Amino acid sequence: MAASNSIGRFFNRLFSSKKFTMVFSLVFAFIFWLVIMIDQYPTRERTFTDVSLGISLENTTPGNRGLSMVSDISMQKFSVTVSGPNYVVSSLKKDDFVLSVDLTKITEADTYTLNVVAHPNGGSSDYEFLSISPSTVRLTFDRVEDKKFSRAKNGDDVNDILEISKPDVDIADGYIVDPLFTEDPFNFLADTSDGKNNINSITINGPKKTLDQINSVKVVAKHETLLEKTDSYDSDLLLCNIDGKVLYTCVSNGKSYDVYQGKQTENTEPIDPSNPAALRVTDKNCLKLQIPILKLKSLKIQAMLLDSDVTSKYRINPSKVWVCGDPDTIDGLSTDDSAVLSLQLGTQSDRYKLSDLELPNAGLKLLSSKQDLDISDEIITVSLR
Repeated sequence: MAASNSIGRFFNRLFSSKKFTMVFSLVFAFIFWLVIMIDQYPTRERTFTDVSLGISLENTTPGNRGLSMVSDISMQKFSVTVSGPNYVVSSLKKDDFVLSVDLTKITEADTYTLNVVAHPNGGSSDYEFLSISPSTVRLTFDRVEDKKFSRAKNGDDVNDILEISKPDVDIADGYIVDPLFTEDPFNFLADTSDGKNNINSITINGPKKTLDQINSVKVVAKHETLLEKTDSYDSDLLLCNIDGKVLYTCVSNGKSYDVYQGKQTENTEPIDPSNPAALRVTDKNCLKLQIPILKLKSLKIQAMLLDSDVTSKYRINPSKVWVCGDPDTIDGLSTDDSAVLSLQLGTQSDRYKLSDLELPNAGLKLLSSKQDLDISDEIITVSLR
């Protein structure tokens, strides 16, 4: 009897405490809500959208066989519907489960259609996955390797060719492209790091199936204004098939090359530059094409006897010669500057070569009046008046 009275007094004091009453009420209300939810809403379905598929090849069959996943899945999203107790499903987040595919049957380079499955990512597993949309994904696997494209020299049998397209430049009046540039533009292909010339090859890294389609690489440079001085341009790389059709365009920004994203031919997978397996130029620095622009000027030819300043009694044909040089060099010539032809004393009539002329500046180059002639073949005639 005394024990019952003691217990009764304890509960009276306990429930007379406002703090205990408040806590007890909250706990009882939660339990009551939970019972109702479980009783009236035992299960619930919920759909998650914009779910990503994560794939790692580490310690997988394709990874161990040296294959890389070429397809870019970063932009592909899935919808996942789950079912389970309302109190469990209500608290789920996208990070609470993961999507994956079975890679055990990926043993060689090819394109595969794989089922997408979902797994709990730790935490509660008191729910089930009802559906995944889309339920499959197409993935391409290939070996990623290098392919070198080299300059084709006379007599060489080079299958994978690196070419340089002579730019269709718009030149201001009185200017020309360096004649040597039209003969061998490789001399003007430079590395952006130190300006070294004579780059004779370039290496591209990418999926073997894609590289096998590419048979030649063309280096091109673009410009938008009239050229009046020598300048360097970021070159683009056109990746072509055996028929010369452009499959991909590598666009240089002076620091790196990017490959246009998107499908280019029927048998080519889309290429994303951010994908480690995408096409990329493996050379450390990008290439610049230096277009050498020279300015033109005509100089009068003067015949001068050695050890004498007599010039008036000689007739010279032609009387003028064209020279070219850096625009600053040409602009630095005065009206008195001329091309001098030195004659021996007692000359009556003779024939000389254009290459015998002495120019007023070492930076000048002689031009033949006939484009198909070397300057050493062009004759100057000198005769007495």
